[in-house]
Amino acid sequence: MRATHLRLVISDKTPLAPFQRIEAAFERMMADARRLRIAASTLARSKRKLAASADRLERTIPRFGEAKCRLLVERDRAYGIASDAATVEQRILQSSPGNLAPLLSDLPARLRVA
Repeated sequence: MRATHLRLVISDKTPLAPFQRIEAAFERMMADARRLRIAASTLARSKRKLAASADRLERTIPRFGEAKCRLLVERDRAYGIASDAATVEQRILQSSPGNLAPLLSDLPARLRVA
């Protein structure tokens, strides 16, 4: 049976006996396993933090949608007010002090005053 997971451990000291090489490879694998456990726990913490952030975003996104709808309604109202103001301004410019007919005739219903 071949040992496929053992690694060669290079030593700058005197050559190691086979048992010492196996022991060194085992220690190296154990150190690698410790690093993998640390990395796995770090990944688990990151996963929890990302899941919490995703949950927060899912709760917040509908608010952005509602705010966007409200802003679009307000924008449309502002465009309407600006259009009405331009209409009234044009009427004022077309009227003369003694002649108010151009100012008051054919106004949109929302601008008519009783």
